[in-house]
Amino acid sequence: LRSGAAAAAVGDMQAGSIHKGWLQKQAQAFHKRWQQRYFVLKANFLFYSKNAVAEPIGVLTIDDHSYVHVVADKPLRFNVVCSAKTLKLMAANERERNQWIDALQVVIDEMRAAHDPRMLASTPTGTPSSSLRVAAPGAAAAA
Repeated sequence: LRSGAAAAAVGDMQAGSIHKGWLQKQAQAFHKRWQQRYFVLKANFLFYSKNAVAEPIGVLTIDDHSYVHVVADKPLRFNVVCSAKTLKLMAANERERNQWIDALQVVIDEMRAAHDPRMLASTPTGTPSSSLRVAAPGAAAAA
């Protein structure tokens, strides 16, 4: 975790964060349990730890290929899909879920604009239409 740009962004996790708070994260192990984790979105990194003051135990690097996938039949769930891995997350309520999705989308849009400035002109609102994907009802089991 302590390498390159991610290590530089760790510093004081609270300082300069875009969004932070508690989410449930589905474990990637065999049992797929849900684990309470504290998340910090800082620059283009989504860090998570066991509590608000602990060292991060994981990080997701958000790039211009990342997107947020809303699980249609699970109103509190969403996935953050990046080149290296996918995090399956669940908020405590719809308001918190929407706040996280909005914050993540801002970072994704910034990464896309840095890669290709024409991306922000793709829709009237400035948000690329392919950024937010809603799962088809039959596809939710896989999410």
